Amino acid sequence: MSRFVVFLLFFASVSVYSAESVFSVEQAKISLQNDVYYLDASLSLPIKPAPLAAIKNGVPIYIEIDIGIYEKSDWWFDDKLASINQRYKIEYFELARLYQLTNLNTKKKYTYPFLGAVLLKLGTIRHLPLVDKVLLKANKNYYTEIKVDLLISKLPLPLIPMALVGKKWEQASSVHRLSLR
Repeated sequence: MSRFVVFLLFFASVSVYSAESVFSVEQAKISLQNDVYYLDASLSLPIKPAPLAAIKNGVPIYIEIDIGIYEKSDWWFDDKLASINQRYKIEYFELARLYQLTNLNTKKKYTYPFLGAVLLKLGTIRHLPLVDKVLLKANKNYYTEIKVDLLISKLPLPLIPMALVGKKWEQASSVHRLSLR
């Protein structure tokens, strides 16, 4: 294994928890290629101590990346044209000492030795197709919103009341808005 890969894995494992522990969209851009709009984004996903302890004790946590595409309205509320919900499950397997990231939309699984590597993979969105250009009206304005949430409703039933009461489990990003054109 090269030194760069070892350094990257070490850095990723160190950045699992920060003082803020707020999910955020660090960078995002939309590009048009072959008449399809694509999203590239980098997310910061520090995990708070309570969910981190749950993962270490074998409790899976679920994270949702919600992407909405809206048509700007001059009169009333903006119209939601499309929604993309990417859901992921993070698990830790003590016997193997491995973390597993499962994309619940595609059922594809990724295995890593460090939680930081899982969060790095989860926080990297590359070339995600959003909408075909032909579906958008030429004289209208459109935008995309991105939000990341820890899904408390997917926790085991005994943990849900504790997670709902305090801020120990509360992890959601603010809405990040990008112009589509």
